[in-house]
Amino acid sequence: MKEVELCRILQTDQPHPACRLYLRERDGGRVFPIVIGRAEMDEIHRKVHGSEPTRPMTHDLLRSLMAATETTLQRVEIISLEHEIFHARMHFERDGGEGFELDARPSDAIAIATSFGAPLFVADEILDAVGIVERAPPGAR
Repeated sequence: MKEVELCRILQTDQPHPACRLYLRERDGGRVFPIVIGRAEMDEIHRKVHGSEPTRPMTHDLLRSLMAATETTLQRVEIISLEHEIFHARMHFERDGGEGFELDARPSDAIAIATSFGAPLFVADEILDAVGIVERAPPGAR
């Protein structure tokens, strides 16, 4: 597993509306996109920019539930890519040290991880398959 970070969120309208979330390898130069839904893009964008809605959204509800049950998100792992669909696993820990895992859509897992400041990881084989080495812009060192 390699640690990754959110580096871009893009929305395009051509030829169909699509949102792309780009993750960058922390100790390397590879980047890869994940196509996500508009609601998840809005949630991640909101968390990154620190804005809060007037009423709790679904991800906020989960965060409140976790706080009420003294559960923390330890990490998110994007574990596989099957038929062009990414799969993720969320690692939680309850107060007292009991851990558990849940399968999740990467977009939901990343939105919640962004809210908690939890680290994101991706399987090496995914980076090897879809990672693109970013080129530095002209004039950059």
